[in-house]
Amino acid sequence: MASFVLLAQEGPELPFPGPVFGLIAFLILVALLAILLAFGKGRPHA
Repeated sequence: MASFVLLAQEGPELPFPGPVFGLIAFLILVALLAILLAFGKGRPHA
């Protein structure tokens, strides 16, 4: 049982640190927002 707890605490090996995933996700969201604003500019509201 103790070895299972040690394995659970280790977690998966990531190719780069966790905060980098967050930064990449944030940049993707900002890019998608920019695309959305570019397509929505000049369109009349309903």
